[in-house]
Amino acid sequence: WAFNYPMGCISKKFWRAIERFLDFFTDHYVAVCRNMMEVGIQGSITKPKKVSVIYYGIEVDKYDTSTCSNQVRKELGIGENIPIVGNIGRIEPQKAVDDFLKAAKLVKDQIPNVKFIIVGDGPLKNAMERLSVQLGIKDDVLFTGWEKNIKKYSSVMDVVCIPSLWEALPLLLLEVMAMKKPVAATRVGGIPEAVDDGKTGILVPPSKPEI
Repeated sequence: WAFNYPMGCISKKFWRAIERFLDFFTDHYVAVCRNMMEVGIQGSITKPKKVSVIYYGIEVDKYDTSTCSNQVRKELGIGENIPIVGNIGRIEPQKAVDDFLKAAKLVKDQIPNVKFIIVGDGPLKNAMERLSVQLGIKDDVLFTGWEKNIKKYSSVMDVVCIPSLWEALPLLLLEVMAMKKPVAATRVGGIPEAVDDGKTGILVPPSKPEI
């Protein structure tokens, strides 16, 4: 939904009006999670009978863990028994990589040998690199840049963090869970519909790296 993003009050009203207008020409909607369906209904865009929820489907067999993690660790210069926490995605405001780094600092204070990997690129990459310096964890954070094959790096991650400020249902979440990776994610959008809090992952409020 175009209005379901952080924006000014006037912009939000404008996009909600556009969505309501387009509803007259829409026979049916497909929502990727119940949360997105409810946003449209509660926003008075459409009625429940016009929306179906169809979750993303992925081919689980393609996300096996056959990647040689030891070799990847050697490439990264990280020892075999050192825990790795990772973040994957665009480095932009929505993905809250700054919250990931702030949380990394807190984790580092408790687990001195832990390492962090940020896989991705975006307009805030340089700013995030500077933030890692300011937090005193520069030597423990590796920015890999853009990577087409996320399995290469996610295979070595002991925990995958998704600290987004808003989402629908991130495909990345399903991919890393198919690789049997535990996740720490924010309780936004459809994420709680995929993560069983306390069993398959941990859910926290957005913008709360201290939690």
